[in-house]
Amino acid sequence: MTDTADQWEAFLNPDIIRPKLISAGLFLVGHEMLLDTIKRHPLSFFSDGWNIDGPVPGPKYKKEVLARDPQGKNDAKRGSIAWLRIMDVITADDEADIKKVDHARNEVAHEMTAIVSGSMPPSFAEHFETLLSLVQKIEKWWIVNVELSTDPEFNGEFDEDGIVSGPSWIMQILGQVALGQGEEARTLYREFVHQRKEMKKGASSRTYLMATTTTGHY
Repeated sequence: MTDTADQWEAFLNPDIIRPKLISAGLFLVGHEMLLDTIKRHPLSFFSDGWNIDGPVPGPKYKKEVLARDPQGKNDAKRGSIAWLRIMDVITADDEADIKKVDHARNEVAHEMTAIVSGSMPPSFAEHFETLLSLVQKIEKWWIVNVELSTDPEFNGEFDEDGIVSGPSWIMQILGQVALGQGEEARTLYREFVHQRKEMKKGASSRTYLMATTTTGHY
């Protein structure tokens, strides 16, 4: 009875529940960004054009990506992971980490009440840095090996360590907002808006400022 009462006390205490909900929510957002990063680039690379919904999958996408699903079900996520492995974007250890992040995500989604009340210790916190690292690794590889290498206006000089992908930047902003670091978040946001405007003003739709490189479709 005491354990139940303690759990309800923790569950109803805003000072306890708020940070748990925020951290769990950030993890879920980060997981969605990871899924998008995994699937978006192969799809856009092998697309047969674009429509209002985004890139249109073509025969080459089905052959090079969907057909690599190890379960033979043409799953976009599993096929994309297999393609990223073949291209040496990620390693076997990275693929194992993706599975761990997926498991932690499912735990958060299905056991939120238990996690917030304290009856189940959260495991997602230990995987958050891994999640962010995976997003940054895949996005940076794409920027360096695809976007920059095919940009006719790029002169070939940049600081690879200084590249920060758009999704990674967004997660930084969300994290600082969630932690109450309002001014730091506003500074990042203003810089993000500035970089976006600079990209739009450039002669090429793919103008890159290496200190804070962003990706995505605007």
